[in-house]
Amino acid sequence: MIFFLGCGAEVDDTARRKEGDPADTADTASAEPRLLDPGAVRMTAEPIGTAPSGTIPVCAEGSGVIEFTLQASDLALDSTAGRVRGGECVTVGVRYAGPVGEPALVGEMVALDGGGESFEFPVSGAILHRDLPEADWTTDLWGTWALVELPSAPFPDGNASYSDSSVLVWRPLHPDNDGPVDVVTHFHGHNAHLSEVLETMRLREQVSASGRDAIFIVPQGPYEAADSDFGRLDEPSGFAALVTDALGLAFRDEQVDVAMSGLTVLTAHSGGYNVVANVIEDGGLPIDAVHLFDALYARDDTFFDFAMSGGTLRSVYTSGGGTDDENLALRERLEDAGVEVGREFEPEKMARVSVTIGDSPASHGGCVVEDQAFARWLEVSGLPMGRSAVPRLAQVLVGDAVEPGVLAFGADTLQFAFEFSGDGETWSEEQPSSATFVRAFGPGVEAAPSDVYGATGIDWLIVDGFDRTSGSYDRPTHDFAAQVGIATGEGFSVVNHERVDDLDLGDFGGLIWLLGDESTDDITFTAGEQDAIRDYLDQGGRIVVSGSEVGYASDAAFLDAVLHVAYVSDDAGSSVAGGYRFGTEYEEDYPDVLSGKTTIWRYDTGGAAAVGHDARIVVVGFGLENIDAASRAEAVQALTGWLR
Repeated sequence: MIFFLGCGAEVDDTARRKEGDPADTADTASAEPRLLDPGAVRMTAEPIGTAPSGTIPVCAEGSGVIEFTLQASDLALDSTAGRVRGGECVTVGVRYAGPVGEPALVGEMVALDGGGESFEFPVSGAILHRDLPEADWTTDLWGTWALVELPSAPFPDGNASYSDSSVLVWRPLHPDNDGPVDVVTHFHGHNAHLSEVLETMRLREQVSASGRDAIFIVPQGPYEAADSDFGRLDEPSGFAALVTDALGLAFRDEQVDVAMSGLTVLTAHSGGYNVVANVIEDGGLPIDAVHLFDALYARDDTFFDFAMSGGTLRSVYTSGGGTDDENLALRERLEDAGVEVGREFEPEKMARVSVTIGDSPASHGGCVVEDQAFARWLEVSGLPMGRSAVPRLAQVLVGDAVEPGVLAFGADTLQFAFEFSGDGETWSEEQPSSATFVRAFGPGVEAAPSDVYGATGIDWLIVDGFDRTSGSYDRPTHDFAAQVGIATGEGFSVVNHERVDDLDLGDFGGLIWLLGDESTDDITFTAGEQDAIRDYLDQGGRIVVSGSEVGYASDAAFLDAVLHVAYVSDDAGSSVAGGYRFGTEYEEDYPDVLSGKTTIWRYDTGGAAAVGHDARIVVVGFGLENIDAASRAEAVQALTGWLR
């Protein structure tokens, strides 16, 4: 489901209240007593042979005494009833009473009732493998992670010659702790090793961008080999053992406060399909969703049965991967069985059906990263959005007021808070009369804000087509659309490139399409965007396009027939064009050299940096947002003025 929120919708302002802020109530000391939610309760993490234990705090506020009850099914409580006075806490001992002879995640949702209040909260602990290693956890912009050698890793397994037992364990920056922990596990294809897979497919970054609240696990399979053997994970309950070790490690090291697994998503590229099928059949945990990236080479019966049982299945094939016949056959078989099967991978379309099988123009190796496919599929995998989620703005337009909207695929009930600014520095939830800048926050009080958009009018529509974070610019969000809009010196609004089709482009005086250093894997222009630009120009529109890979990564026929520009070379060897210095917001290694009907700017090395056609089209071989701030307005207005 798509949740689309305009600024007129109700906003839960408690989502932004910082921890420790006073509640909007009278003095609680004189109020009726009220139980407080205990939140996640940690029992101990113990080695095999020892039962985890802990204490449950039962606290109250107000004045008077509350009688309460506690209920648990699998955990032993020292007491199931008691009394607590307002402003005080009592503790109730809790312990695991089951078998302790092997690694396990132990816990459940415990019920607390009293004084008209009722809470369910997780109480959990872990029984750890004796060989569980120490971990060196690293935190960056995308999350917190460790590469560890787990005893449940696929190898060594005593059979195959592979010996690398590395496993990535990743968590969001601010994990939720209100229930079981959801798990996403990725299985790589042939001829791969873990560090390379993580870098080239940007898996950590993509899980983070999806905003899902899950632990992410990536085991090393056959090291640099054309082999689909995944050792221990192909054995019965081998996958459950891996999840137990990974979550047990994170729980022991206080990276998460809940040692209970929830929803489980499996993803695979290429030869990783075989272990996914084995895990579905006998991995020891129920599987909720499966994502196959050019990976359906065999085991069709397993994936058919999984989809028929209600599992969420996404499978893509490419022209060079060799999985097209199997995908088409499975799609036909499911449709014959009465299953609605989608064919397109836009998140809003995937959200409407539980099965999607279709093709991608990407390469076999690129189908995981192209247009952030891994992240976008996770958005509609059934996993809830987490407290670390950074909203994606859909648009900020000018109507009766500044009207922002947020993209939130797969979210039904989340609410978002908007902040406004007249200068991009001082922010408020109150919209000023001259608001230029807008940003959004998700439900987590510590989560980072979205990209910054803005709106002052409709002279120019700024199209934010800059999603890439693996190139010269490596941060999750930016304010480039708003900054270029301001640089026009005229009224502007902003739309995310994914929402261009929602607007009548003819309502705006012109378009400025920002690609940054969007390249082949991130797609400069999708087929739909090419059609939108073609139709807009056919109706007499005018456009400025900028991007350092616009020539290198775009379809040559589209460049020639629609934008009337040609790609010359990938690196101008310069950071000055038309007298303007660029590369000040982020380093730009490969500004494109172009050719066209009219050369507007040249690099100081001689090649064309900006070319124009019939006073309606300008294409620039680097990002306009990357021009030095002191001269950006002059430069942008020189280009928009050329179009008049």
